[in-house]
Amino acid sequence: ELTSISFDPDAATFNNLTKVQRREFLQSLDEIAERVLSVEGTKIRVEGYANNTSGTEEENVNDLIPLSQKRAEKIEEMLIERGINKETITAVGMGGANPKASLTDRENWWKNRRIEIVLTKEAAIIENSGEAADENE
Repeated sequence: ELTSISFDPDAATFNNLTKVQRREFLQSLDEIAERVLSVEGTKIRVEGYANNTSGTEEENVNDLIPLSQKRAEKIEEMLIERGINKETITAVGMGGANPKASLTDRENWWKNRRIEIVLTKEAAIIENSGEAADENE
């Protein structure tokens, strides 16, 4: 499982992580990269999500796509730095789609700010997800 990520508000950076959180997060990325490199033909889909807190669901899904795309691309970049071939990674911004927590539950909005990584090898699918812990987006 990808360790929780706390993106900075309205950004694709993690400057607000503690040293321990950053170390655990980077270790998780290292483990994912090792796993991918050890199995030939593995493909990676990095899905970025953002918190949909106002407007209609359709507006939130669409308006948050650029931010969620930047987040997915940041993780893609970090995986490439770990030796993963760019051709095997697809980064996709999902906007505010598929929320994990109710929009009326402000305390759990952070669950909607996440990265999900899906590894595929032919018919086998392995899922790893991380949830952002920042409530100030």
